[in-house]
Amino acid sequence: QELINILILLEVCLFHFRYMGKRNIARVHDAWLSKHFGIDRKSQTMPALRNRSGVMQARLQHLSSLESSFTLNHSSTTTEADIFHQALLEGNTATEVSLTVLDTISFFTQCFKTQLLNNDGHNPLMKKVFDIHLAFLKNGQSEVSLKHVFASLRAFISKFPSAFFKGRVN
Repeated sequence: QELINILILLEVCLFHFRYMGKRNIARVHDAWLSKHFGIDRKSQTMPALRNRSGVMQARLQHLSSLESSFTLNHSSTTTEADIFHQALLEGNTATEVSLTVLDTISFFTQCFKTQLLNNDGHNPLMKKVFDIHLAFLKNGQSEVSLKHVFASLRAFISKFPSAFFKGRVN
């Protein structure tokens, strides 16, 4: 069960770090602007704090109240170049995560080959590893990631041919 949980964690990482696209980034940014700059800015100002600890406390409170999890610098004058840069950052992050998951899956199949081959490859562990490979195709990846996904899938099938070609008929 612990091995299945590790594989579930990898699949969750693929889902949460998928690339959503430049249009989605612009949409999220517009929603953030309307939420935080739509009301009167003067009513959001805080009274002047006189001591240093009060300033630090107010700064920490402000940072903890931020709801945005992405790295785009939110100001009322965000340009198209900023959104393009954010899209590039998120695309690169998604590619790095997918390549890391592929490396982990490859290492996993090397270390747990005997467990994967139990019952002629018809076991929950083998199914989960194959499901992770399919999750790459469901989420949509960059061209670089897809090349590695197909190579990894080919290596996985060639490493365990009995599970795919000689298996039981259900």
